[in-house]
Amino acid sequence: MRCKHCNNNLQPTQIWCESCGHQTELLKKELSVRTLIKEIIPRYKENINNNYGIGFLLAYAVLLPILALVFMHSEVSLTGRSFIDYLIYNLLFIIITPFAFLPFYIFEKQENGRVSIKDYISVLKYYPAMLMFAFANFLFYFAVKYICIGDPILNLVRVVLVLYWPAIVLPVPFLVSKTGQNPFKVIYKCYKKLGDVRWKFFFIWTFLLLVNFLGLVPAGLGLLVTLPFTYTFISAYMRKIITYNLID
Repeated sequence: MRCKHCNNNLQPTQIWCESCGHQTELLKKELSVRTLIKEIIPRYKENINNNYGIGFLLAYAVLLPILALVFMHSEVSLTGRSFIDYLIYNLLFIIITPFAFLPFYIFEKQENGRVSIKDYISVLKYYPAMLMFAFANFLFYFAVKYICIGDPILNLVRVVLVLYWPAIVLPVPFLVSKTGQNPFKVIYKCYKKLGDVRWKFFFIWTFLLLVNFLGLVPAGLGLLVTLPFTYTFISAYMRKIITYNLID
């Protein structure tokens, strides 16, 4: 492969040309999110009936309780009784959210096919690792809230950080399930090594957020389809990231 700007020889895994500094075609072609959407949807349709069970479990036993906690939680201060309420709410959140990350242990091993409730039960043993990941997210959001509270300008910074953080940690559950590494270590690794594809992950999480928002209608039944698709899509993109040696 050669650079189209300077004709320099390029490795298949290069994002930037070392000679002229221009971006290669890797991000636009091989790591294109739009291209992956076109690839995954037809493939997913072939197995769409196989994953209703796991979709139902994740929707009604995991995601909807998490959403209920979000809607029940009002803006609280970090002092007095409100601070205790804040900690209780987040403790419940930390306990429940790891169940939403556990399916990556299943989807990491199989690209297509049936994912059953029995498969989900078999990965419950990995709950402590995902609990640690949930705790890492709590620490980040707590720090951002504590630092930015009460200042209008810092509150704008807080909004940006809250939206940007998922783009950093989106690859983490898959990589933890694949490597067995400490979630804190994986978060740091993703932050350091995946800067060139950060906006790709931002696009992915906003796209999947929209997909699952549509899945909430009617009565959350669409989640039976959209949730398994979410894990399938993230796992497929992470396989590409690993294939091109962007992270180990």
